[in-house]
Amino acid sequence: MTKYNTLFKQQFIEFYLQNGKNRSLTRKYFQLAETTLERWINQFNHSGIAAKSNFLGADHIRAILYRQKSR
Repeated sequence: MTKYNTLFKQQFIEFYLQNGKNRSLTRKYFQLAETTLERWINQFNHSGIAAKSNFLGADHIRAILYRQKSR
């Protein structure tokens, strides 16, 4: 059984990226264990867009990347 749903993970990654990849702030905001945070960030960073698409959903990834590019 999945403890965290996809929407929660989407919010987590978006917050993490929008706050300068600040791990401490993200962990405190979402009240996550450090190991969970590290696992999700590693999963997000490890395998490029394909892994990110599986983690979040392709449409959401495109929106995040567009917003990051627009800054």
